[in-house]
Amino acid sequence: MTVDEGRDLTPITELRTVGPVTRVMMLSGEAGYAATRFHDAQRILPDPAFSCAHTAGPGARKHLPRKHVGSGRTLFNLDPPEHTRLRRMVSKAFTRGRVEAMGEEIQAVVDGLLDRMAATGPPVDLVEALCAPLPIAEICGLLGVPYEDREAFHGWADAIMSVGGPPQEEVLQARRALQGDLVALVAAKREEPADDLLSALLAAGGDEEEPITEAEVVTLGVTLLVAGTRRR
Repeated sequence: MTVDEGRDLTPITELRTVGPVTRVMMLSGEAGYAATRFHDAQRILPDPAFSCAHTAGPGARKHLPRKHVGSGRTLFNLDPPEHTRLRRMVSKAFTRGRVEAMGEEIQAVVDGLLDRMAATGPPVDLVEALCAPLPIAEICGLLGVPYEDREAFHGWADAIMSVGGPPQEEVLQARRALQGDLVALVAAKREEPADDLLSALLAAGGDEEEPITEAEVVTLGVTLLVAGTRRR
């Protein structure tokens, strides 16, 4: 078994020895603080004094060109009560029957990936051949992404979640492409619902006082897709 030298965890270990919370430089170029210990993160994450939203700090989105502000909306950068409301809608859509029905499809995907590995022969990168494509394939199936589009969705999600990988403009292009295709897909599901999660979310409609919008369904779709891809 080989180790990916690009995933050096030594800096995290070093930060833990410096102190519970360490001042760092964010990707945006601004100063921030990194909490690298479990108990510190456990205290910070539920505290409403801290925010996940891009708009939480002055200039927090300077790293994005003005025309791209708003294009990176996911559950990762929303705060309660908006985050709580959308997460609840996804939880309701994950019915027991829907989850149980995924079993056969997951097995079929795994069998196909293993057959491809056997045909390729050793050596095989287990992450590239099995661990990376499996979750994104299942999430695409869950959302109702057409088979012919799944490879593109996988590539866009992988680019968005890469750290120190593609240039910023390439990441922004992937984000725009993923969001644009999801907008079109959600609109199509509105016109012709199917037995998938996007259609279920649209049909649920959310709370009577605050019905779910197509834009919010797109937000949930982006969140699930990028969460399902591996992080470099």
